[in-house]
Amino acid sequence: MFRLVIRNVTARFGRIVLTASAIIVSTAFLSGTFIFRDTLERSFDALFAQTFENVDVYVQSANSTEALFGIERRDPTSVDAVAIARSVPGVVDAQASVEDDAIVIAKDGEPIKRPSFAASGGTINTGDLSVWRMVDGRLPNGPGEVVLDTQTAEDGGYSIGDVVKVNSSTSREFILVGTAEYNDISTPGDATWALFDEETATEFISKPGYIDAVLVQGDRTLSDEQLAARVQDAFDEAQGPGVSEALTGAEVVEQSKTELQKGLGFFTVFLSIFSFIALGVGCFVIYNVFSITAAQRRRENALLRAIGASRQQVTRSLLLEALAIGVIGSISGLIAGAFLAVGIQWALDALGLGIPSRALSITFSTVAITLIAGVATTLIAAAVPAVGAGRIPPVAAMSESAFERVRSMRSRVIAATAFVVAGVLSLTSIASAWAALGAAVVAIFVGVLLFGPLMANPISHLLGAPLPRFRGITGSIARGNVQRNPRRTARTAAPVLIGVALVVGATVFAASLKTQLRETIGELFIGDYVINSSNGGPVSFGPDIVDSLNALPEVGGASGLGFASMTGTDGKGITVRAIDSEFATGLIDLRFLDGSFDDLTNDGMLISEGEAKRSGLGV
Repeated sequence: MFRLVIRNVTARFGRIVLTASAIIVSTAFLSGTFIFRDTLERSFDALFAQTFENVDVYVQSANSTEALFGIERRDPTSVDAVAIARSVPGVVDAQASVEDDAIVIAKDGEPIKRPSFAASGGTINTGDLSVWRMVDGRLPNGPGEVVLDTQTAEDGGYSIGDVVKVNSSTSREFILVGTAEYNDISTPGDATWALFDEETATEFISKPGYIDAVLVQGDRTLSDEQLAARVQDAFDEAQGPGVSEALTGAEVVEQSKTELQKGLGFFTVFLSIFSFIALGVGCFVIYNVFSITAAQRRRENALLRAIGASRQQVTRSLLLEALAIGVIGSISGLIAGAFLAVGIQWALDALGLGIPSRALSITFSTVAITLIAGVATTLIAAAVPAVGAGRIPPVAAMSESAFERVRSMRSRVIAATAFVVAGVLSLTSIASAWAALGAAVVAIFVGVLLFGPLMANPISHLLGAPLPRFRGITGSIARGNVQRNPRRTARTAAPVLIGVALVVGATVFAASLKTQLRETIGELFIGDYVINSSNGGPVSFGPDIVDSLNALPEVGGASGLGFASMTGTDGKGITVRAIDSEFATGLIDLRFLDGSFDDLTNDGMLISEGEAKRSGLGV
């Protein structure tokens, strides 16, 4: 039987390759997603390793809040932390690290923008603790000097000695004294970079008196772990326990990698979901092909039974053909995925979102997941037709026609009805639970697919009614072929159904969300004007602008609107909005269940009804 399978595979190799295309496409998406993710992580791992190569201890605030996608935002620490670190025996150098939003304005007065809208400013350290390499000029020294990365200087048309305007907490002008590169990359993170000395960065970029972290270099008489423990003891003694934490260079690299993985997690999950959906669609296609193949080879399989082949042997022969298709498709999909990953990199580069990348990273797990997913999908899709082929009686060898056995649809109707009813009940009773909501949608979707054969004949009869009139006998044959086997018609239409449902679902969701946001904001905001920053990026206004607006006789009241990330009583991150309660009543229309804007003082806060219920809080 094995030799027979080999002959069937080689004799029908063209069909097998075409059938495998369904697996090739889906596994290409899957492997391409993982290869791109692994390559990106490997590239950033190397970048982080270079960044903290000479950092033996990294001191940061011990307090953090959870921001979007689970990424942590850490509190700043006092600038006195640098002096504390320098006083520790075994430390030869300690420098401040500051990084926050800063926008460089080009000579034409427009902000220099990147496609990612990332705009950063911070310290440029000296000696072994610096990851920046001066390309031209010198390091900044004093409140009026700045260094730009080479790409930003080129985009802005700046040369050494030019006056550069930078917007951060305020807007100021600096003399450009140098240009720099980040290791071997002109600008990390696809951002514009304005770099200052420690004092200027603390005062201009960060909050005066605060820095983000301290970079510490030891004298190599202690291990990194021993030095970190000694530094931690010094900070606990000076600031109190739990205020700051000292990490080794390896630990801060791992922390940075974890934050990157969280940021990439949403993107990876999103692509992986579509990859597995593509596998599901491929499953329908392969099931159809093997069903037709089993019907066409009915006499051949019956003849095998007549000359002594068992049911299991006939079934195994078809499953072995499916295995060949799965292996060919999965291996081809893995190779195509590598090209897809390269294509994603090229596309990002073309959009100006280039990332520091190295050679493609193809891990064993990526290969294993791709091969297992592709082969398993193929075998699952071919299982039912293979079992049916093994049940063909030997007498069928005398039949002249190939057909599929028509079975009762009673059990299908019962199952489809049960899925739809269960899904509808779940939607109406527990629609607030995301897991239950997803299960309800899947149940309804499965129910509709099971109802497919029942709907195939009425729909094809209705849509095919004009065909005989316009196409004569050809139209009649076409309609008859569609109606002859409702199950096969439904299976053939299923991949199209899934694709159209995904497109319609995503479009309706996006349109609904957009409309709801517009209506909500439109009903909530009752003021006359909104002023946004035209400088690009996330830099916010200073309070002096709001005061200037309120000083105008034509303005009845103006308030700034701020956003921040905080940690709730349950330990989860929440988004906080800040507004001036004095003018809020005339700008925002909230329906208060308890309290009012007048109760919003410096030691108070307003929370939504849903948050109050979740946290069990009251006035």
